[in-house]
Amino acid sequence: RPKIDKLKLKNVPKIQEGKESLTEYWVEKEFVRFSLLKVKIHTGRMHQIRVHMFACGHPVVGDTLYENKKFIKKK
Repeated sequence: RPKIDKLKLKNVPKIQEGKESLTEYWVEKEFVRFSLLKVKIHTGRMHQIRVHMFACGHPVVGDTLYENKKFIKKK
């Protein structure tokens, strides 16, 4: 997969009542199943990091609201 050093994300809901938000992130270190990111939020919306990371396929580890089921260990 291509390596992205810096990516800007904008997430605008389909319902135009939502507010625009902007997040930048950089990949600091890559592991087999996870990546360590440096994240800078520009707008400070509620759940901004969680929503943007989930939307681009990098959900936050341990996030139970926007969790990605395929990474959760089965008991």
